[in-house]
This record gives sequence, C-alpha cells and structure tokens, in this order.
Amino acid sequence: MQAKAIRFCLAVATCGVIILAMAGKAALAKVELRSSDPAPEAVLTASPQELVMTFSEPIQPAYSVVAVLDGNGRRIDVGHVERDPAKATVVHVPLFGRAQGTCRVTWHVVGSDKRSVSGRFVFVAP
Repeated sequence: MQAKAIRFCLAVATCGVIILAMAGKAALAKVELRSSDPAPEAVLTASPQELVMTFSEPIQPAYSVVAVLDGNGRRIDVGHVERDPAKATVVHVPLFGRAQGTCRVTWHVVGSDKRSVSGRFVFVAP
C-alpha cells in the first residue's frame, strides 16, 4: 500500500513539473509579426496609403517605432504607430509619401509584457 502511495505522489509531482515547464515556455513567448499589408516581398501595382501590421499580441504604440523608407532611402511614414481601435494586435502606420522602388520597413515594438522585438522586410512599389 505504501508503494502505491509513493508512486502516486511521484506521478503527481511529475505532472506538476511538466505543467510548470509548459507555463514557463508560454511566459517566455515574445511578440511576433504575424502578417503585414503590404506583405514582405510583395510586388505592388499601386503605392499604399498605409502599412498595416498584425502581431501575435497587443503592442504598446508609445514605445514602438516603425520606419518605412522608399527606394531612394527617404522616410515616407508619418513617424508614429496607431493601434487599431477594434483589434489591439493590429497597428497602422500612415504613409505621407509615395512608395516607389524597393521600400524597406524596419520595426521595433514593445509587447504588452514589456518585451521588445525588432525586424525588417522589403516590398516593391511602382
């Protein structure tokens, strides 16, 4: 009887360790770019009015920066990130200039958990 109790306690402890390990992995997950419009490597037929980015979790726009440079290296974004009022994981980056050539997007965002992540991609505009 005592051996069964010991095995039961070991099984419960093992399950607890597995659950804690899985929770720790989830807690370490960082914000990721899920999609954007224009998409990375997209070849457009018209210049976009804005860049729309969807992340894996809400970001803090006040601490996040997205820069869009046209094919000549000129910055064409308005300099701020706007969170979508309907979806906290979506941000809008208004563009004031016409996107032409190979446009470079660089971004550095801070997630709701205060962790930051950066990335970059390009798209081609007429």
